[in-house]
Amino acid sequence: MKISKFIYAAVVGGVLASCQSVDTPMFSDKDAFVAFDSKTTSIAENAAREVKIPISLVASKGLDVSVGFEIDTTAYAGKNAAKEGVNYRLKNTSNTLSFTADGEMVAYISIEPIDNDDYNGDVCFDIKLSAPEGCNLGANYTTTVTISDDDHPLAAAGILVYRRSKATMVQHSLGLVKS
Repeated sequence: MKISKFIYAAVVGGVLASCQSVDTPMFSDKDAFVAFDSKTTSIAENAAREVKIPISLVASKGLDVSVGFEIDTTAYAGKNAAKEGVNYRLKNTSNTLSFTADGEMVAYISIEPIDNDDYNGDVCFDIKLSAPEGCNLGANYTTTVTISDDDHPLAAAGILVYRRSKATMVQHSLGLVKS
């Protein structure tokens, strides 16, 4: 019995001693990264204002860092690719976002949708962060932007048709009906 108490005391003492000697992990400047706050963004075609898409610097303090970005429609080519100047305007004057040590921890990419009064369905594009300087890219380094078309021919009648899980759903003033 004395031996088992001794072994128990030795094991517990070793565990407690090892817990006390562990240093608290610290987030250092080399761990800093930039990322989109969300993987997807939806903008109404008739928003009539610019929409700001946030990119956050995740760091223990403000840093002097920058990151580039590019618009990419490759994934939507031939389908529903948004076109700059037709479906939206990029309001940023540069494709580089800068963060300063004494400044904000969030920067924005500003997109203004163009309400073109034509029904062409929802259109999409990706924004990809690239070429970080002074930091890393986070997991959300790409966001998909969808500009929702407001010009569906049935919209004027208050009936909208959309797909959900292979079933066509019709929404009208009486509620949601499966067809």
